[in-house]
Amino acid sequence: MTETLTHLLLRLSEAEPPALLWGRAARRHFGAGFERLLDGSILLEQRPATEWPVCGSCECDLDMRPLTAIADKLVAACPLDRRNDEVLEKDDLRLFRFEHSAFADAIARRSSLSNPPSKITAGLWSLGMLQNSIEVFLTFSSVVARQSQIVDTILRVARGRRRLLIAPTLPASERVGYNRADIHLAGLSECLRPDPSHVIPILDIDGLDLARPEPRLILQAGKQTILLDGAELKLPPRSFQLLQYLASQAIAGRALCERRDIEKHLWSTTVSDKTVADAVRDLRNKIKPILPKGVTPERFIENRQPAVYLIALPADEIRIDD
Repeated sequence: MTETLTHLLLRLSEAEPPALLWGRAARRHFGAGFERLLDGSILLEQRPATEWPVCGSCECDLDMRPLTAIADKLVAACPLDRRNDEVLEKDDLRLFRFEHSAFADAIARRSSLSNPPSKITAGLWSLGMLQNSIEVFLTFSSVVARQSQIVDTILRVARGRRRLLIAPTLPASERVGYNRADIHLAGLSECLRPDPSHVIPILDIDGLDLARPEPRLILQAGKQTILLDGAELKLPPRSFQLLQYLASQAIAGRALCERRDIEKHLWSTTVSDKTVADAVRDLRNKIKPILPKGVTPERFIENRQPAVYLIALPADEIRIDD
């Protein structure tokens, strides 16, 4: 299927700045729609290129090929094999820089949002609060979405409201921090719907399931059994007691559990500092077989400071049954 101009824009949006579009790739899209992108500064035309990329299989060690005029034609000459020379049209050498901020603004306008996007930090925008009281954030960059401080930034801006981040798809192991902070993640392709009548996609989150998630971790106290994403595991008493304590504190809004508090809860007598660390290590080893792919035991039961532990799940994804 031929790539549309809208799909070309979405692909460019996921490229890290500076995202450049060569005239050879762009020229099939030249026309009224392309001119609107130039007028809206979503694409900024640069000076025409004076060099051309080397061929993929070439061993010439050049970064770019020089351009040579041969018989009234412009040729990107290969220094090793003339069969790899490329005859270029004038439009091939046009070069355009994609502007992420202008694209985010255009999406907001096309989606009839009341205010333009507010830039929170490099590569991250707030699109504002929608009618369903969800604060919507947008990044086109997987590099930005992977930054640990982005979670704290979103929580600070949203101020307790429900939160949605539209971003490139992340693997499960990199979604843990967002899950723990109760930030719903949705892929760009899920939320940016192409509109046949316009080159700018429209924000569409109506099809997203933004309801509070079902518990992922269920502790069955009577059987000392846990269910994690449907996988069942029976734990020995000490490991279950430790996990139950961490889970109960997370549900109560006190996810950070200090070693001294764990000692008081699990042991009736004074124990050495190493005892709690050994119990945590044993729990991690026990639950390792049922952890989601890509999630390590150390990321599921985190050690924030030398003597502070927590479960890497938000409170509403944990349930304790009798």
